[in-house]
Amino acid sequence: MLRAGVEEEGLPAEDRLDDLDYMDRDEEFLEDSETSLLRESDAKEKDAMEVGNLYLMCLAISTGGLQVIWTAIMSQGSPYLVSLSVPSYLVSLVWLAGPLSGAIVQPYIGILSDRSQHYFGRRRPFIIIGTIATIVCILALPWTTDLISYLFAFFGSSPVGRSAMICKGLTAAAWIWALNIAIQPVQGGLRAIIVDCVPQKQQVKACGYASAAAGIGSILGYTAGYVSLPKYLPWLGDTQLKGLCLIASVALGSTVAVTCFTAKEKRFVDSDASSKKQSFAGNIRQIFSSIKTCPKEIRKICMVQFFAWIGWFPFLFYITSYLGGLCTLLKISDVDNNEAEYTAISKKETPTLAFPTTSSHSIRHATFIMILFALVALISNLTLPLFISPSSTSFKDQKPTFISRLHIKFLTLPRVWTLSHILTTFLTMSTLLTSAFVSTSILVIFLGISWATTTWIPLALISTETSQSQHRSLSTISTSSIPLSQIDQSASSSHKRNRSREELQAGTLMGLFNMAIALPQIIAALQGSLVFWALGEVGVVGTEAMGWVIRLGCLGSIFAAWLADSL
Repeated sequence: MLRAGVEEEGLPAEDRLDDLDYMDRDEEFLEDSETSLLRESDAKEKDAMEVGNLYLMCLAISTGGLQVIWTAIMSQGSPYLVSLSVPSYLVSLVWLAGPLSGAIVQPYIGILSDRSQHYFGRRRPFIIIGTIATIVCILALPWTTDLISYLFAFFGSSPVGRSAMICKGLTAAAWIWALNIAIQPVQGGLRAIIVDCVPQKQQVKACGYASAAAGIGSILGYTAGYVSLPKYLPWLGDTQLKGLCLIASVALGSTVAVTCFTAKEKRFVDSDASSKKQSFAGNIRQIFSSIKTCPKEIRKICMVQFFAWIGWFPFLFYITSYLGGLCTLLKISDVDNNEAEYTAISKKETPTLAFPTTSSHSIRHATFIMILFALVALISNLTLPLFISPSSTSFKDQKPTFISRLHIKFLTLPRVWTLSHILTTFLTMSTLLTSAFVSTSILVIFLGISWATTTWIPLALISTETSQSQHRSLSTISTSSIPLSQIDQSASSSHKRNRSREELQAGTLMGLFNMAIALPQIIAALQGSLVFWALGEVGVVGTEAMGWVIRLGCLGSIFAAWLADSL
């Protein structure tokens, strides 16, 4: 690797990288910084290197902190908005913030980070700024009611009047939109930094650690939502949401600090200044052009992910309410049920007509099932890699170990991903055979196996493909036999022109990958609204309607299985 102050292969002093203004940098920093003019021999040497498991864990741990944020918002966001008297149709619009920002903001940030020449690296500045903004938003969200009430009381208005409630709802919705936007550079940067800082042959392992960290984050988030925080930890806040958001912010801040401190990120240096001065419209055009120019295998992976998330989004959004409704129906059918499980329509002491509501007690039971779901996903993340045969040929020359003897040759990453889509379809459609809370919960728990592969395998495949793409790009533009000082102006211009056609970088590709997750969420939300309306016309409402929305979503899993089989 070429560094300032180090002569390699007899190069004279004037042929070193002093012209790139590295003489003022200290030697320790330069060991973590590289120019974009990597030689082919250096690229091969870097690819042959391996990093330790502790380093991989430090890179992946922040994914767990990020998952705590998502779990907190998904589990408590809707009840919080409903408590502020926000209409249900507006709640749906609020939750469009996630997929819309994921489809637009993250790809845009990915392009900017690919071109970043910041001395902290390409990804870390965006991760740090996004983390600070995310923590501010998630801490401000649960304090919205207190702040608005104080302002209305200060100016002599009623803090519980209609105007105050409208203001509270709009402010909370604005914070949720801001949170979804702020979290995009964090999510995209954490994915891209794994591609940048981990050798190609360790990408699958690194993504496995990231998926396991996400599983631990889910367990922590669901457990924090299940425990009564105001009762057992009153110093966290007087409401469940305040305590949960504080825990989530600490989890994200601490884990991101570990990742940013330990990551040995490359510094990107490009003498082509024009590549940094793209307009906003130019960057948007590049996002759409990247869809056409990205490698074929990455495009296939994104297509599979697109249809898979058409099935997963209704499940993740409605499953807690669906299980809570089944639990409520179970209690109503019980002779010894609690009268609190009824909502009376008449004012008689013994109502002649009542309909079930999803009580907080039933939601707690449903949340406990989701804890078990996340636990099964975590166990699957830890055990499945032991049986999956590595596809890289570099492992064939290694001596057999105890772990390698557990590998099943038939099980490759694409095949396991295909089988997981089939399993998702089978378990989801099996809910037609039962409406009991216990049996449905068992089916949901085993869906954790499929969820584990969804959070791990596509990211591992696309990270490996991206790493290979960058390696081919470095080999193509290498200058192994030509000292840098002997590259004339015409060669330099040719190099600049070739950079515009070289393989897409990790930030851009991870942005496209996130579009494949975000866009189907919009489609699934519109599909769910249409199904709810159609079923309501024939008298199917409530828990039964939610069950049909979840089942029809698995049609996307069928297409995903068919597409994954061709990988």
